[in-house]
Amino acid sequence: MDRLRIPSTVTDRIRPHAKETLAKLKTFVEHDCVPADDVFESQLGSNPEERARTIPPILGDLKKKARELGLWNLWLHSHYEDGAGFTNLEYGLMCETMGRSRIAPEATNCSAPDTGNMEVLAKHGTKEQKERWLQPLLEGEIRSSFVMTERQQASSYAKNVSMSMRREGGEYVLNGTLTMGIRWIVFAKSNPEEPDENKQHSVILVSPQSPGVTILRNLHVYGFDGKLPASMQHKHSS
Repeated sequence: MDRLRIPSTVTDRIRPHAKETLAKLKTFVEHDCVPADDVFESQLGSNPEERARTIPPILGDLKKKARELGLWNLWLHSHYEDGAGFTNLEYGLMCETMGRSRIAPEATNCSAPDTGNMEVLAKHGTKEQKERWLQPLLEGEIRSSFVMTERQQASSYAKNVSMSMRREGGEYVLNGTLTMGIRWIVFAKSNPEEPDENKQHSVILVSPQSPGVTILRNLHVYGFDGKLPASMQHKHSS
């Protein structure tokens, strides 16, 4: 089991199917993904504005191969339809393997924050939301983000988030400035009068095409392309 980097203390808890998948994943990452990391970077180009909108062709090739190998949506638990059925421990070992390559997680549709967002939608989404957002995410056709980072707040501490959300009839109005990506699950303060700080916030699905969303600029941090900040005065149908 050393070849698969399975700790001896948990070897007996990794099922045969998981070991087989882990071995297949290890080969895919080492032989296909790691050599393609530099190709991916070169296909992105050097222009910061273009990089934010570019999908390198090599990524599509790797996604196709990953699906053919059965290395797709490995995070999806057995209680979801078509779930791979791996335990958190088994999937954790797979994440360690995928982490050796920049593009392996996305090539297998196992990249954050998509995996967490898909779980939220699978568990709590309406039929319409699942059709519009979840299915394309499961197919790897779109990306998503979970947004709770603000310019003026230490937003890694969720209770600090000041983005407001209030309901007006059948719509929600959001106000604030966030650092975000595309197709957002937004974390906002919906009930500021609630004495319990743990019950003051909610999440809401927001499309970048929604009325009131303004993209200010690309944010570049330490030489890498960050997410897009957006100021929002936004009405969203419930």
